[in-house]
Amino acid sequence: MNLTQIFIIIIIVIVLAYDVITQKIQQPTESTVLRLWARDWTLLPFCAGFLIGHWFAPRQIVSHTAWGNGLMIMAVLFGIDLYWKLSKKGDAWFRYPLWYALLGIPSGLFLWGQSSSWAPF
Repeated sequence: MNLTQIFIIIIIVIVLAYDVITQKIQQPTESTVLRLWARDWTLLPFCAGFLIGHWFAPRQIVSHTAWGNGLMIMAVLFGIDLYWKLSKKGDAWFRYPLWYALLGIPSGLFLWGQSSSWAPF
């Protein structure tokens, strides 16, 4: 087991323990807080989807510069979120966090894919 694997396991254990502790003392858990933030900031679910595409959907051809395009998408989403917050507009169907998470998955795959010999494309 290497250092990165140990680090990831420790982070997962800490987050799960924190979740249990905050639930027992009747405080909002991290998932509750993240869900509330995702309703206001579509950049958050997009980044989550982007990381899922990056981590779990590897491909064989890797571009070391295409991630900059993903960064531009994130900057545009941040600008739209900021405009939406400042103009105090209400909820709209196109701001549903799932759409942005689903948009982030292929973005993470094609703009920052991992190299893998078992990838289908």
